[in-house]
Amino acid sequence: MSDEWCLIAQLDGDDGQVASVAGGLAEALGQMGAKLTRDRGVIRVYSDSEQAAAEAEQTLLGLLDETALG
Repeated sequence: MSDEWCLIAQLDGDDGQVASVAGGLAEALGQMGAKLTRDRGVIRVYSDSEQAAAEAEQTLLGLLDETALG
């Protein structure tokens, strides 16, 4: 049985900014085998490995650095 990892990010920005970050992250996650859900400013990334969760976190941080949210 594999573990499930969840990365949760609360983003304080307008809906367009959050949607942009979520879209970029969702695109990158397709290659990692992780899944993303979004409820307004809360983004959750679910993965089945610690490595995929860590990669998702680094990708998210990179996307945030590229926006006004970072």
